[in-house]
Amino acid sequence: MPTTVTFSMNLPREKVLLMYKAQKNRVIVTADNGQKISIPWARLQPFVTGNGVCGRFQMTFDDSGKCLSLTTL
Repeated sequence: MPTTVTFSMNLPREKVLLMYKAQKNRVIVTADNGQKISIPWARLQPFVTGNGVCGRFQMTFDDSGKCLSLTTL
């Protein structure tokens, strides 16, 4: 059964540039319920702005931990 979590993110432009340089390929966030989530950088790329990645997000993943969807709230 899919699980849904929500979280806030404020990843500044400087950190986003490191991601594009492939120095890191995952971002660790803490969901509102306290759960730590490792998100592949490719999932966050659609949300990049000139200021970085900021906002509230909702992620749904399957029982094996695979991300099914990531959307903004």
